[in-house]
Amino acid sequence: MRSTSSSFFVTFVGLFFCSTTFACSDEATTANDAQGDASVDAPRVLADEDPPLLAPPTPTARKISVSRSHACVVLDGAVKCFGTNLYGQFGVKDDPNKVPFQRPPTTVPGIRDAVEVEVSGDRTCARHSDGTVSCWGVNRYGGLGAPANEPCGHKNFERCRIEPEKVAGLANVVKVVSSISRSCALLADGTMKCWGGGAPGDTGELRQIPFAERLVDIGFFRGPCGVTTSKTVRCFSEAGTGRPKPLAAKSDGPPLEGLTAVPAPIGLFGTEMVLQRGTQVSQGAATAPFGAVSRVVSGGDFACALLQDGAARCWGSPLGDVLGITGPKRSVNGDADIAIENATRISAAPATDIAVTSSWGCVLVGRSVTCWGRPPVESTTVRPGQTGQPIYYDIAL
Repeated sequence: MRSTSSSFFVTFVGLFFCSTTFACSDEATTANDAQGDASVDAPRVLADEDPPLLAPPTPTARKISVSRSHACVVLDGAVKCFGTNLYGQFGVKDDPNKVPFQRPPTTVPGIRDAVEVEVSGDRTCARHSDGTVSCWGVNRYGGLGAPANEPCGHKNFERCRIEPEKVAGLANVVKVVSSISRSCALLADGTMKCWGGGAPGDTGELRQIPFAERLVDIGFFRGPCGVTTSKTVRCFSEAGTGRPKPLAAKSDGPPLEGLTAVPAPIGLFGTEMVLQRGTQVSQGAATAPFGAVSRVVSGGDFACALLQDGAARCWGSPLGDVLGITGPKRSVNGDADIAIENATRISAAPATDIAVTSSWGCVLVGRSVTCWGRPPVESTTVRPGQTGQPIYYDIAL
């Protein structure tokens, strides 16, 4: 997207894009985790004498989450997944000689009290109603939070855990988010704990991220980020080691204050930020004209917003058919970007949640899912779009 200086514009020098509170582009995170950054003064770890929150943070639970390989949805306490099951991320094991491991919506065995789901990096995590978290799938970099020894994947090269298992030592969780290599949990006391993100073979040791203030929401931007009680955002880089250090940020405007969500990067190098303050969304000097927003998600070069009336709109540089929009291919250099003011409406039916990754996205509509872009699914009903509109894939759950 074209850069515009304003109080709502922030440039993170040298950063590649990654998603945010709300979704993370797997490919982008891999590159970001491998880089270092200049540090700033490290905040202290919260001590027992710090004043408690007046009330536990209450971020909106994610009922649908998508990754490059699969998607999962929470329905009536159960978790249903569809897409590619190469690493057992559906909670079941497939024949390793079967390609491409695609499955229609499949219920994950043993999960009956899920309230939130998070998928990334060929693994799945679910938050339970009792505040615990279970994870399953591939165990690269300790992302499952426990050892996993079952051979899986192409030629059984990877190690996975097929059956969901709770992350040991984790309780009172109110939100869980993931990148390709690590997961983090926001606890009811306003602290954050993460696991994974280390070298191959990492056992997934829990680590508390040392924020100076208590948190009300969390997400990822090249590392774990948190929105503090003073409505500012602080992010950490773990540089592929699993050991957090503060990220330095440069800005041509005021600090990131007054935010209610971790900012969503957009553009080829994540140089522009989509900011959410309450129900208002802005990018650069432009404020979204399409009404009150409940959630903003980023697929890297594009962003989408779920409005409070259930409508969903997307904008940015779709990189060809990332948004599934019919008509001429759109260029990478931004010449055919969709501006936030002209965001494309996604799906006519009111949605209750939205999730995107770098190549596809979905909205949850009742007991079905409508996706666009390039979803890794076979069993769908395809609705061809008119010129300039997405091609939809309807998936009954």
